[in-house]
Amino acid sequence: MQCSASVDDIIKPFKLQVFFSIFIIIVSICGSQQGANDADSVFYVDEFKALGCDVYVATMDGSLGTKGTALDAIKENNVTCNFVLSCGPLPMLKAINEQYSEGYISLEARMACGLGACMGCVVKDVEGHSLRVCKDGPVFEMGKVAL
Repeated sequence: MQCSASVDDIIKPFKLQVFFSIFIIIVSICGSQQGANDADSVFYVDEFKALGCDVYVATMDGSLGTKGTALDAIKENNVTCNFVLSCGPLPMLKAINEQYSEGYISLEARMACGLGACMGCVVKDVEGHSLRVCKDGPVFEMGKVAL
């Protein structure tokens, strides 16, 4: 089933807050986050603002916005939201998983076959059962995977 909704259809009903950091990509009801190491690497700020988003930027070198990660910008600006979609490096996903309870995380894993047969991309759920990132994911409900 293909989604026929445009970005405008999805975003305009919500007042969004947007964060930028080298470590994080978060898309949620309260925000969209994309990676940036420095001010020259930040993109789509004006486009998100044109959609009615509140934009908060975090760069690792501090050349624009909050110095540090997107989570630092979230804390500094007292941003709250109920639902998060996130992908990125495992330490960041662990932090997101601890801070938020509703939403989804997208895992990255080396995949040999991409079909689930080789079991090369297995992660454990919180109950200890094996999940294949390539077949059962890569998107998992927040709190389901043992990070």
